[in-house]
Amino acid sequence: MATVRDIIKRDIGVKVEGVVKVFDRSALANEVREYVVTDKIEDELKRIVDTFTQISETLRRGGPARDVMGMWISGFFGSGKSHFAKVLGYLLQNDELGSEGERCIDAFVKHLSDSPRGKDVRLRLGEIKLNTQVRTIAFEIKSRQSLTNPNSVGEILLSEFYRDIGFGENFIVARIERRLQQRGLLEKLAETFESLHGVPWRSAEGRDDLMTVRRRLSKVLPKIDSKEYPDEQSALQGLTDLFRHEKLTAEGIADELVAWVDAQKPTGGKTQHLVFVIDEMGTFIGDSNERIGELNSLAEMIGNKGKGKVWLIVTSQQDLEKVVDRTNFQPALVGRLNARFELKPHLISDEINKVVSERILKKRPSEEGSLKALYATHEGHIADLADIKASRRLGSVTERSFIDAYPFLPHQVRLAQDIFEALSGFRISGGVRSMIAVVMEALQDLADKPVGVVVSFDQVFDAVENDLLSQEYLGASGVRAIYESDERVPGVPVESSRVLKVLWLLQRVPWVPRVPEALAKLLVRDLTTEVAPLRAQVESTLTALQAAGYVARDEATGEWKFLNERERTIEQAIQEMVRPGGAKSISIAAVRRTAQQLCKDEVVTRRKLANFAVAHGATKVPFSFGVHLDGEAVETGPELEVVFASPLAPGRKQELEDVRRQNQAAGAKGKTVWWVADAPDNLEARFKRYEALVKITGDKRFTEDSSADTQDALSEKRKERDELKSALVRDLERAFITGTLYHGGQEISLEGVSDLKEPIRNALAAVIPNVYPRFSVADRQFDFAKNLKALLSPATTELHKVAPDLNLFDTQGSLQRESALVAQVLEVLTDLRDEDTDADGARLLDAKDANGFKGFGRVPFGWPDELVRLLLAACFRAGAVYIEQQSAAGPSALYDYKGADEIFSKITLFKRSTFRVAETSLSVDQIKRASKALIAMGVTGTPESGNAIAAAVRTLGLALKSRIDDARIRSQQGLPIPDAILGAESALAQPTTAKDPTAVVTAFLAKEDAWKALHQAAEALRHFVDANRHKDFELSRRLRSLAIDHPVPDRHPRRVAFDQAARDLEAIVAEKAIVARWPDYRSAFDTMFAAYRDAFVQRYGEVRQAATTALEGIHESEAFKGAPAGDREAVVARAFGPGRACHYPELSLTSVESLLDAAAKRSLTTLEQALVALPVYRSQVEAELTALVQPPSSPDEKVYEWRPASALIGRRFATEDDVDAALDPLSKELKARVREGFTVVVK
Repeated sequence: MATVRDIIKRDIGVKVEGVVKVFDRSALANEVREYVVTDKIEDELKRIVDTFTQISETLRRGGPARDVMGMWISGFFGSGKSHFAKVLGYLLQNDELGSEGERCIDAFVKHLSDSPRGKDVRLRLGEIKLNTQVRTIAFEIKSRQSLTNPNSVGEILLSEFYRDIGFGENFIVARIERRLQQRGLLEKLAETFESLHGVPWRSAEGRDDLMTVRRRLSKVLPKIDSKEYPDEQSALQGLTDLFRHEKLTAEGIADELVAWVDAQKPTGGKTQHLVFVIDEMGTFIGDSNERIGELNSLAEMIGNKGKGKVWLIVTSQQDLEKVVDRTNFQPALVGRLNARFELKPHLISDEINKVVSERILKKRPSEEGSLKALYATHEGHIADLADIKASRRLGSVTERSFIDAYPFLPHQVRLAQDIFEALSGFRISGGVRSMIAVVMEALQDLADKPVGVVVSFDQVFDAVENDLLSQEYLGASGVRAIYESDERVPGVPVESSRVLKVLWLLQRVPWVPRVPEALAKLLVRDLTTEVAPLRAQVESTLTALQAAGYVARDEATGEWKFLNERERTIEQAIQEMVRPGGAKSISIAAVRRTAQQLCKDEVVTRRKLANFAVAHGATKVPFSFGVHLDGEAVETGPELEVVFASPLAPGRKQELEDVRRQNQAAGAKGKTVWWVADAPDNLEARFKRYEALVKITGDKRFTEDSSADTQDALSEKRKERDELKSALVRDLERAFITGTLYHGGQEISLEGVSDLKEPIRNALAAVIPNVYPRFSVADRQFDFAKNLKALLSPATTELHKVAPDLNLFDTQGSLQRESALVAQVLEVLTDLRDEDTDADGARLLDAKDANGFKGFGRVPFGWPDELVRLLLAACFRAGAVYIEQQSAAGPSALYDYKGADEIFSKITLFKRSTFRVAETSLSVDQIKRASKALIAMGVTGTPESGNAIAAAVRTLGLALKSRIDDARIRSQQGLPIPDAILGAESALAQPTTAKDPTAVVTAFLAKEDAWKALHQAAEALRHFVDANRHKDFELSRRLRSLAIDHPVPDRHPRRVAFDQAARDLEAIVAEKAIVARWPDYRSAFDTMFAAYRDAFVQRYGEVRQAATTALEGIHESEAFKGAPAGDREAVVARAFGPGRACHYPELSLTSVESLLDAAAKRSLTTLEQALVALPVYRSQVEAELTALVQPPSSPDEKVYEWRPASALIGRRFATEDDVDAALDPLSKELKARVREGFTVVVK
């Protein structure tokens, strides 16, 4: 029989390096010759070589080159990104492969497809071969960190460059070498150094020994370059300064690299390039903002200065954007970094499948027939093995995919890749673990087994076992524990270690369920193995491992978990609590309490039971129900009840018998629905584990242990606790929806139910008609807000169209008292009145009484609140009902529906209002007369019913009373108000205070004329005030008062007209007829204003002219002319300047207000006095001007300042005697002062 070795094309015994080292050229030939070019890789290659050749050709022709310089190659570890980067770098350099003389490009193009894309790549590689000369420097950056600055991207890059071109790795030493080489002294340095110090210059003990190189060079340099270094001391000082102060910058590095490229002289007109292949750049950057910033600066400088001469090809497990996000790099610079690394190939998992199948698992064509036969025999079984219920697609199973993957199954390769990707940073022997190495090791294990065997997933674990010894993964103790489990858990159907290995691997990928079936399928070693028995064996092994503390089962999901050392300790503590009969075992009573509480908190809730109500009937009216759980009330309800019995309730058998007996006794009229949950077999055990998890996550032995292992383990247990709680809630719900309902004498087993609401809805749909027999008449459609608005709007005339299904009004607009709904409401109101019980809104909805009427929302009605409110609103609109409301002043009756919307729309107001049946004995003639009277006074739209008209009369009366109050206030303010208003209050009293509607309307009709007169007078007053005529009246009174104090001169020609107008005004005021005779009053007012204005303007003009003449006289006087120019204007301005006593500006008196303002400043009386005072003011000013030029008084001179203005201003002189009487006392006073020795100075 053929073996696995026989069907594999390659020699399984030849080792394949699982790790590609970009800097290792020894394996380059095999790596190029065995490279597998997939469609994806060929597509990426096309973009790369197209860009590279286009830029290279532009440089060769001297055209404007772009500043592209980078490729960012990303892919998870083991994806082949390092292999791709290495092959790409050496393809560009086109190295020779081995002794045969074949070069990279020639070997590589054999792998390209014959598609147009493959032909394009082949053509571009040919151009690179002919037209470019590339130097490739490849290194793994993290392995080159043992330098002076291990965190510097630039320093590592430059050191690798110098090392590659033959200089020292230290950039300072390398720069010294390069300068000496440019001067032809480098070899002399090497010879002299070795001669003096006995060690080769190019050795670890020579230039690379940074501890001694400065001192040794200081002795060498004066001997080879005495001009620059004349002696050892100067050389040592120069070297010390160089090592201490020489700095690296991105710009300097770029300049050095570009300068090197420019210094090369390729033959044949080729373009020189320098290419760096830098492996694991993303890992090196990590989350360092400093490193990503330096890479950005370096890339920008190389791009700007090199213009494509220098290239950086870097690899990373993540694409550039994710690396940037991880470092919190400056957002403004991200775009620039992206632009530098324009080419971003990303290698995906599908590519690895092809690489593995082509490079390692390639079959001999002659042997494929046996695999086809094997697939045909086991096709269904293979498909079943691949179905591990993963939530992520693992590829399809076909004959071709089976052949390509064998002895793996197609899904296993992808699953292993995803597990390795989840093991972020998974490493082996200094390099990233590759899928090729894992596949190869597993393949070698099966090499000599007959065809038909398959790789079991524990073999994948074996292939990487040594790498899992790191504490980052299992650690040595973890790996050892797996193998020790075979001894500690003996006698199990499947080796414990095999189960644990696969379980540990699956924990890396949460999208594969860790259940016995999946584990069994991954443990199959031969296609003849049946899954079902193996699954049972795996489950049995897991159970034994759990008892030993190696694994734990998540009761919420049914998945199993491999436990680390600390987790095993915690799991053992849990097992002590769930194991029956132990000292720490959890009691059944505690489990039942927890189950009942969880039922109450999470299952029997408002949210899951539709707010404890069901919608019933065509109108979906909500009916509330009470809820009881295991004998305890959860929610009390008015009549209907649902009683729940949980699956772990104590005494379930007896309770079930009681339920059946009570259900039969209640029969069809019963108000209770009993719901008994099913009792799942393992529910008690699951609740025990939940209780144990609750206790263990609060156990101080673990919570106070701050070690990371313990806290991580506790975190997992908390997660399991919370998930198990959610699962138990689902279990409890499932127990109810598969349980049994009892109601109306029937027993109903539930089937096909999806939630808790449906069974209750169906049960109560049968119970409600028996409990609420009068609900059916109310099960009619209406729109509460819309219908209420229409009912209480005066604009609604066709009342029969409002809520037509309720049959409230006939086509004539009369209330349908015989309608079932209306008749029932009026009957209840009448009964409550006869029982001397107030029919307030709260009682009508829910009376909460044990006897008699309980409210329309209770048995036997069940009417919705909005329907009751709408029915009462209809009765109120029709006048069949009136409303009584309480206030501080006592009860008040409301009959008018207008403005009553809120009483019905706001439930609080409705409940506080009392509704009474209205009774009136008015004749039709009285109603019509009252209605017409109301219309005459502006009240329209009142229904012709006693209640409505009475309400309208009250409202109008209150409005008129308010008008009287307003008029009284205006009367107190001086406006003459007619007695028709102020004396009419008595006519309002009885119609507005009587309670009986008949008395209201009768009193109103008796006082109809007085009401109309009051209304007419009040309206006239309102128009008067609205036109602001009361303000004009106030102006007229102010003008009249001014004229009394400062009358028009008797000799003035308008005096007679003024007096007549004043008499007319006073007559109208005395009549209190201002409002009624306003045109007459206004005419007299206008005449009075015109006459007074003319007199005022005439006298003001005379004074103004006199002031102007006096001012002109001052300006012509000798005193003014002789006074100093700088002072005289100030003296004049004190009397004649703006705002002074002798300043009279021009006036414009176009309104009464302007006349009153002017007269307030200078009245007619004041103007007459001013004519006399002006000469005095002039004399005073001229005296002050004269004083300005008089010599100053001697120190001994006695001076008396005389101010004639103060003595004469305001005096009136009608005769010569008046003049003598005024001046004689002044003359005597002045002479007396002179006799006393004073010099009199006029001021």
